[in-house]
Amino acid sequence: MLFLQDLYPNLSACKMPTFNRRKLFEVKGNLETSADEWKSKISHVVMDQVCPNSYREGRAALVICETITKAKELYETLKSVIPGEIILYSRSDKDSLSKIDKKLDPGDVIVATNLAGRGTNIKVSNKVNKNGGLFVVLSFLSENRRVELQAFGRTARKGKPGSAQIIMTTDHVQDNLKTVSSLEEAKETRNRLAAKRTNDMTADVTEMKLREDLFAEYCKTLQGIYRNTDGDDQTVIVAVMNEFWGIWLQTKSEEIDNLKRNELEKSLKADLSLAQSQSQSQTSPCSSIYHYIKFGNLALGEKKWDVSMKLFEKAMVQDESWAAIAFYNHAYCSIKQQNGDYLTTASNDLKKAQESLKYLSEECMVCLQFVKMASVELKSSEQTTSLEKQLTTKCNLFSYFDKNICEAIEKLKEIKDKGRDATTKKLPMFSLVSSTDEDLQTEAYNLYSKGTTRINLIHTGSKSPTSSNAKRDIDT
Repeated sequence: MLFLQDLYPNLSACKMPTFNRRKLFEVKGNLETSADEWKSKISHVVMDQVCPNSYREGRAALVICETITKAKELYETLKSVIPGEIILYSRSDKDSLSKIDKKLDPGDVIVATNLAGRGTNIKVSNKVNKNGGLFVVLSFLSENRRVELQAFGRTARKGKPGSAQIIMTTDHVQDNLKTVSSLEEAKETRNRLAAKRTNDMTADVTEMKLREDLFAEYCKTLQGIYRNTDGDDQTVIVAVMNEFWGIWLQTKSEEIDNLKRNELEKSLKADLSLAQSQSQSQTSPCSSIYHYIKFGNLALGEKKWDVSMKLFEKAMVQDESWAAIAFYNHAYCSIKQQNGDYLTTASNDLKKAQESLKYLSEECMVCLQFVKMASVELKSSEQTTSLEKQLTTKCNLFSYFDKNICEAIEKLKEIKDKGRDATTKKLPMFSLVSSTDEDLQTEAYNLYSKGTTRINLIHTGSKSPTSSNAKRDIDT
């Protein structure tokens, strides 16, 4: 409760008393040193409670386990000795819930995971209540006292009687609890670790609030962008700003850890203002070639060939080795403008695009080889893994793209040899691969998102190079 009050200081909290006096008796717990002893002890204790004796008739029992596997183990141990009905409750589906909907009679036992330890109303018959109520066995040490009491709360409800007992084993606990010699010592260690976790969470609250406030400031900037832009401009600028925000958080991680609130808030406002201004002027605030490609594609869509060429050139200069898409789109602009020896310029651009594409293909091939080597070392099945399949598909896509570039280079050479002009036909990026291959379509979308929005087919035009300086708008 104190943690919640620190987290939400404007809200008040109080402890609500129970309507009826609680009649829960906690039996002294047991700490066993092996799993076999643990199962044997639980079996003995449950049988002692659910079977009638000289002073009372039998009761019903609920055994709460930490995992489904352990619940099944105890179920198999108990099912042959329980006099009544035994129910395994390990899922919260409709069929499982219907099994525990009926009232338990003397001799009945439910073996459950912690699903039954919270919010589940276990009903028992009047006979069971008369004989002492439901008996709960918690077969593990819960992570804190609150969860433990929550499990015990399945019995002694609404003023009815009930009892509970912890029976755990050191085989199933974390390393820092394996050396304990008694259940009391285990609880003390558990409570100390739980208090430390709460203190750590409390310390994290201040940082969490700082991050929330910084994000709120970023959202204000985004709201301004959404108000003042629309269409493709808005889509590109928002994508650029989102990437900038992620990079800014990474670069300021040390200041955030040290909770330098004033310094961070001042820096964020200035950096966001500059980044927004750069984005709106089609400059990448992160010096990313893909930002320039996106801005270039915007200008390309508006048939601003000069602007788009300059933006693609910025990407080409920024990182020539990885600018295959920029070179490819730059070649398209050269053909559309038809200035000077544009056929040679476009051909050179495509050759550089092809060279850059080799780096992407080689990177993908190296990753694929490492994945195959790892599969062999792990002696995995002969079936291809998902990652191996994805990398193979990506390599295939690059080969299709490379083939398109090769065909374009050959066509430009043929057109130049004939002394003709070139025209282009624009096709969707996804036409590069088969529409029936979903994996290839997915990889094609990844390439599309990086800026390859079109595939260009080169055709022979009707004019001769002597008039190629005349600009034409033949966007098909």
